Parts: sequence; C-alpha cells; structure tokens
Amino acid sequence: KNNNLSSIKERSYNGYIDRNSMYNYMMKYAETYNNDEYLSFSGKGGDCANFGSQILYAGGATRGGGAMMDNAWRLWDTKNGPAEGGYGHAWVAAKYLRGYIIRNNENLGPQGHVIRYGSSLKKGDFCFLDIHKNGGISHTTIVSTPGPNFRICSHTANHKDVPINTVHPYGKNGNYRSYVTLTALY
Repeated sequence: KNNNLSSIKERSYNGYIDRNSMYNYMMKYAETYNNDEYLSFSGKGGDCANFGSQILYAGGATRGGGAMMDNAWRLWDTKNGPAEGGYGHAWVAAKYLRGYIIRNNENLGPQGHVIRYGSSLKKGDFCFLDIHKNGGISHTTIVSTPGPNFRICSHTANHKDVPINTVHPYGKNGNYRSYVTLTALY
C-alpha cells in the first residue's frame, strides 16, 4: 500500500492521468463500496461524487486543493473539510466536484474542462447530470467505456459499465448533461 501511495504522489507532481488505474478502481467498486478506506454517503445525500473523487485519487490526484464556490472555500479532501468525517464539499457533492475540476488551476488535485460532446469523452472522464430537473448538477457519473452511447459507472444508484442513455436518456430530465474531460491530475 505504501508503494502505491508513493507512485500516486510522484505522478501528482507532473499532472499524469493514470486512466487504467481509474478504470480498475471503478470496475472493482462500482457495485460495492471501499469502506475500508472511505466513508459511504449513501443515504446521506448520495455517494456519487465521493465515488468519483475516489476514482480521481486512484488515477493520481492529490487531495487537499479547493476552490471558491457559492462564497465559500470548497475543499477536495477527506481529512480537513466541514462534511462528515472531515470530507470536503468538493469531494462529496456533485456540483462542487464539477466546479472544482473546471476551476482548479493549481498543481494540486484534478483539472479539466467542459466539452460539448459526450462522444469525445475518454475513459475516466465525467458526465455530470441534472436528475432533479432543476437546471443544477445533482449526480456524478464516470466514463468506463468511451463512445457515442458511452458507458458509465456510478454510486447511488450503483451502475457498472451501463450505457449513459439507459441511465439518463438525452431529452429527458431537463436534457442536462455536463461533459468534463480531465486534463491533469496533480
């Protein structure tokens, strides 16, 4: 385990994205939870962003960064945040995770940007959804298999390599999907 943490820390300084490690992690824990290392937020607002954050960490991102959103510092961390167990809002809430990824310009944590077409997403990229039909981000999914009807993994509800159109058909639920491609994991 310590060797794994060393390699993650080493990768974190150059922005390298280990998409294969991300994929392996999501396949292992899509239908189960890694409760040995992380809290579960199922039944407490949902575990989708927490699962997405775990995948980012498995891919090489370093915890501890944050960004200003809604007039507050939203931390991407599992030890120093205001949420249960010291988790930060950017680690556990879908809208803050998305906001952090696209606003982060420091050499710490995940970085990415919004793209127009889901068919351009790569393995390990994100599709954030408006499942409450209110124009906001309320669910995090992670791309497991790229393509026009890309496949996703998620928690709450648990999905493993399921086509996005099965989970969230375009044209339903407010038509809202936000596609975020990763550019670096520091």
